[in-house]
Amino acid sequence: MAQDITGTALAANSVAQGAKPVIQVLFDWADDGFGNEGDWTDETTYLKSASGRSRAVGWGKSLAGIGVGVADDATLVFNNVEETGGNSGFRFSQTNSNGSLYASIGEGAARGKRAAVKLGYYNGATPQSVYMLKGYLESLQENYRDRQVTITLRDRAMAAALSKHATTLQENQTAAQYLTTIAALMDRDPPGAGEYSYDTGYVLLPYAWLEDEPIWKEMGLVAESQGGRIWFDHAGVLRFEDGTHFVRARADAWRNPLVSQFTFTTDDFQALNPHYNPEEVVNHVIVEYSPKYESYVQVVYTAAETFIVPPSGSITIRCEHRYPVASVATPVASTDFKAGTAGGTDLTGDITLTLTTKAIYTDVQIENANADYAAYIYKLQLRGYPVLSEQPIKYECEDATSIARHGRQTMRVANPYILSYRHAQNVGDLLLARFKDPPLLIELAGVPGVPYLEPGDRITVTETKTGINTAFFIGEIDWRFDPGGGGLIFKENIQAVRASDMYPHTDYFVLGTSEFGDADGRLFW
Repeated sequence: MAQDITGTALAANSVAQGAKPVIQVLFDWADDGFGNEGDWTDETTYLKSASGRSRAVGWGKSLAGIGVGVADDATLVFNNVEETGGNSGFRFSQTNSNGSLYASIGEGAARGKRAAVKLGYYNGATPQSVYMLKGYLESLQENYRDRQVTITLRDRAMAAALSKHATTLQENQTAAQYLTTIAALMDRDPPGAGEYSYDTGYVLLPYAWLEDEPIWKEMGLVAESQGGRIWFDHAGVLRFEDGTHFVRARADAWRNPLVSQFTFTTDDFQALNPHYNPEEVVNHVIVEYSPKYESYVQVVYTAAETFIVPPSGSITIRCEHRYPVASVATPVASTDFKAGTAGGTDLTGDITLTLTTKAIYTDVQIENANADYAAYIYKLQLRGYPVLSEQPIKYECEDATSIARHGRQTMRVANPYILSYRHAQNVGDLLLARFKDPPLLIELAGVPGVPYLEPGDRITVTETKTGINTAFFIGEIDWRFDPGGGGLIFKENIQAVRASDMYPHTDYFVLGTSEFGDADGRLFW
């Protein structure tokens, strides 16, 4: 999705001769938070050079891949100036207690500070720019001899990757509903209003739960189950695109995957390198799925030890379920728990249990109302309604022509949210259709920086000698900003996949638009 540049001249200035690029680097040293970028500190005056990379999905994969995105990154080199006035020593030194930034970066506190990079061009004397990355400072490396520091940034996926949580069982949720639930659990900066945009997803999730896994990993599994991807865009918005995203029109032109956001001709690049990557060929797909069902009430936890609760005191224990559960029944005294003194006197009536249940565990607070004796909990069990799985079943599909040409190249998908034959068939057939032949990939080297383009955007590339004149989807953007040999340089290398290799057809049946019997009858790909 390109960024909205309405009211700017960025489209024209991106290719205009003599256009002067502009960069701005902001740090949230005072922890004002996302949404308050106007209060962040502008450190651009100390910047020597900057570079970065945006990738759609995975390492060495084109946009055609599905699943979790790779965090955008940027590397910034700053002059580590010696401060004067009320401060002294190097400005960006984490060990300089006399530096003006020491309270924010001292003794390793720099990691995790919010940061942003904006790039664009001057329109006359007016700078116009858009975000290239919004996220966090990952590392700060000082070079004493050269009097400079190198700062590495990661986008907001860094916070999702470092967050682990568990949820209650979510039943019959759309992908968008479940993503909304787990995104809200991020330990830092969960996306607020206007900071997320999700496709609905095309298959309901009958059962979904987070079991102390990194949230970013879980989001990737959800995206994979829907044949799509999840990622943070340059402006820090969390986006989920399901497998139908690139063939559905949007009202806003800059968000419409059916509209080319930029046309590159011979004058716009130093090199055009088309190639067919044999490593992207998949002609045999195995999708494992395990049907799940909610069972009758049964014991889902039994304590293997005795717990001691002090007089008039309480303890909390975590009870790991044998299976994920839809719910846990209220424990019944004597049936589910028993307590006594060290001498054997029954104290079960003095015990109160308070449960906080997640799908994979229940935290049980045990209170002892007896003011004189410690309570020994020598029996404790939980009964609940578990969600059980059948034995894994495999759906396989292959393409004999591709196997004969390229050899057998197998992809295995084992996703906990693919629970039925039809769902497995959908994902498997999509991957086979997309990868049985190697997609055409291109690398545009040395193109002028077009700051509003992002991975996933449709572009047009025209070059007569290679015979290329068609639409592509961007898979990766590598950019650099530096003084160059006498003037500021903002250049990019772009890797893209031919649009028709991802979606070779156009006659899709669109809910709410097409009518039964229309010529448009293709359901998915």
